[in-house]
Amino acid sequence: MTAVVAPRAAPLFPERLRDADSSMSPALRSHRPMISGSHSPIFGKRPRGRPSPRCEIWFTLTLKNDARILTYTSALHDQLVADLTAFIPGQDFITKCMFQHLPTIAIQNSVAAGGNVMGVKRQQHNGILFHAIAMVMTNEQETFVYHKVKMWVDSVAEFARGIEGGLLEWRYLNYANKIQDPRATYGEENIKGMQGVAAKYDPDQVFQRLCPGGFKVSAIGTPSK
Repeated sequence: MTAVVAPRAAPLFPERLRDADSSMSPALRSHRPMISGSHSPIFGKRPRGRPSPRCEIWFTLTLKNDARILTYTSALHDQLVADLTAFIPGQDFITKCMFQHLPTIAIQNSVAAGGNVMGVKRQQHNGILFHAIAMVMTNEQETFVYHKVKMWVDSVAEFARGIEGGLLEWRYLNYANKIQDPRATYGEENIKGMQGVAAKYDPDQVFQRLCPGGFKVSAIGTPSK
């Protein structure tokens, strides 16, 4: 996993930046601060004594593993940080521009083991899970930042569409915003299969109507607002 992280002005783990993996794309190495590592050091680096953010904004896309797309995405993240720095007093915010590998070999192994209903077997290129995150302290900030993050993600999607196979259809549910309707990206056959199972085992829609949670099978095609 590669994360371009901007919690404040100072780079995280500068000693690790000096020892960056030599196999990393030069386009990515040119953007600082950058970390390659596990979740623990990336998400645990918040100064003690500061309150945790109260509002989080998440979006995701699945992109072709193409240096042009990743460079563009990272550059827009830099602009997002500049915009938020000008708006939020004390720079009390966190943003994350995360790239996680989704190689075709992993998908092929999944298919060989029986596959699943997510529809990733349609993917023709090595992919990248792009996870856009922003964390802020107030509802007023959330309204402003949500618009900015959505513009960032929409711009990345538009840029990726201009590259052959650049924007992959499938979206990872665990990273998706409520408006992104990730189950609708699983493919028609898989959607019908999920709806058939739901109709068979939950004909009264107890789990669809009475249980809390998002991304219901019954709501595929009608994303939340």
